[in-house]
Amino acid sequence: MKPMFRKAALVSAIAGLGLAAVPVSAHHTASMFESVKIVELTGTITEVRWTNPHVNVLVSAAMTGGKPAAWLLEMTSPGNLTRNGWSKTSLKPGDKVVLEINPLKDDSANGGRLKKATLVDSGQIFDNDYKKMEAEGRY
Repeated sequence: MKPMFRKAALVSAIAGLGLAAVPVSAHHTASMFESVKIVELTGTITEVRWTNPHVNVLVSAAMTGGKPAAWLLEMTSPGNLTRNGWSKTSLKPGDKVVLEINPLKDDSANGGRLKKATLVDSGQIFDNDYKKMEAEGRY
């Protein structure tokens, strides 16, 4: 191997090893949600999908003054929720709830990120505010 090619191969190998040491995030962004806008929904839980990578909650709900519609709400992972006091049965089909969400930027779809759920019957509150949890060292 010629010295020039040997040097190029060595530099390429070192650069490749350096890139391998850089952390890479395989997680998608939350840019689809209106992160500063909070909408309140009142309705009934229809289904809870307690699976990785995100828990999903389906609810028949209405915004204040609106008509009920089907909403699909995303949360963090089951592991993160469990560490913060949630369980598979925190929200159940049939539960009457008041929800705070960050809605989708695309307002043609009823969806969003669930931030907080309050059970109407008991008043129990389940928080999913990841920024608040990060600040408190819980996330």
